[in-house]
Amino acid sequence: MSDLLRELHEPQAEDQDVLKSLAEAFLMASDDKAWGDATEGLAEKVRVHRDRLTKLLERDPGEVVASLDFLTNEIKDPRRILRLRNAALAQAARLALLDNLTGLHNLMYLEMVLPGRIERAREARQALTLAMLDLHGFGAFNKKYGHMAGNQALIHGTKLIRAALPPGAVAGRFGGDEFWVLLPGHNRPAGRKAMEVLSKSLNGSPVPLPDGSQAPALGTGIGLATFPGDGK
Repeated sequence: MSDLLRELHEPQAEDQDVLKSLAEAFLMASDDKAWGDATEGLAEKVRVHRDRLTKLLERDPGEVVASLDFLTNEIKDPRRILRLRNAALAQAARLALLDNLTGLHNLMYLEMVLPGRIERAREARQALTLAMLDLHGFGAFNKKYGHMAGNQALIHGTKLIRAALPPGAVAGRFGGDEFWVLLPGHNRPAGRKAMEVLSKSLNGSPVPLPDGSQAPALGTGIGLATFPGDGK
């Protein structure tokens, strides 16, 4: 049994979502050609390894832990294990800054980068606009069409937001039906113009529903805050 497995069985390692991200990152990060050639039989090998661990531990460690332990034991080079582990941790950290549904950055990401962006704008003597956008009528949309359709509306809106972003802009999901857009180099008039283009795209696009039909486009609301005018 590997040291990694022992660590994963410590009380602080109970978050299955994190473990899943780590396992996926281990599998994706490996650049070992020989390992890639063996991928076809990976599922069966992991199953056998899981059965072996179950007997050893006298309890089922689960697919994620068994996969990690199997992969760790397959790669004997400590330097490679360290590199894979670092890649896994980096992947887990990256995923923590993304919204699970839309794939956009989340609020935590905005809170991390905003102070640095403001400082950069101050040093360059440039404007920086933070815009908030919400989908009007989203609550009623959910009640009428269901939460699966609501999720579809958010995903659809995300695609339109990404397509309409000006160069250098970054978008994210604040939560619910609210999104944020960071617009470096945009003063208030420029920021409003950019968001009006984005809103027009959303307002004019019907929402595809899970059954293949379409619902009317949702309206949007916009709010802006600009540095340095609205804050220091």
